[in-house]
Amino acid sequence: MDRRTFVATGAGGAVLLGTGGMLGADALLSDGPENGPAYGSIPVPEPSGSTTLDNGRRASLYADGRVALFGASLASQYTGVPAVVGRLRNVSGSAIEQVRLDIQFLDDAGELLAGGWVGSDTLAPGEVWRFVVNYPNNDPKNIATARVAGIEVV
Repeated sequence: MDRRTFVATGAGGAVLLGTGGMLGADALLSDGPENGPAYGSIPVPEPSGSTTLDNGRRASLYADGRVALFGASLASQYTGVPAVVGRLRNVSGSAIEQVRLDIQFLDDAGELLAGGWVGSDTLAPGEVWRFVVNYPNNDPKNIATARVAGIEVV
């Protein structure tokens, strides 16, 4: 089973969340509540380039062209919990020990509600990491948007 960790910081301090059994981004999209997050595509860092994947989909390149990010969006879990979902592919010719994403949830004034890093397991060449990062606080109606603030290979 894939295990990922997310360290979130908010007004209440730090929270460590574990996620297992990742769901695909397509399974998590919903219309969402009338007052709350604006679901859909979210801001990502400026890419170093782009590529067309073997399925014809365009993806943004990061970490000197070693990883491709596609489908990053704010979605709603079947439980109603907002989550950042997406996919990242190792497009390099060698294994990557870990990719880390800096995920941030923001209110309508652009203030940080929660944020932290989520990391992958080792990614083989061509392997896709489907990530799901749940909003850790109990005030999801305060979320206006989310963003991927950083991507790094370690």
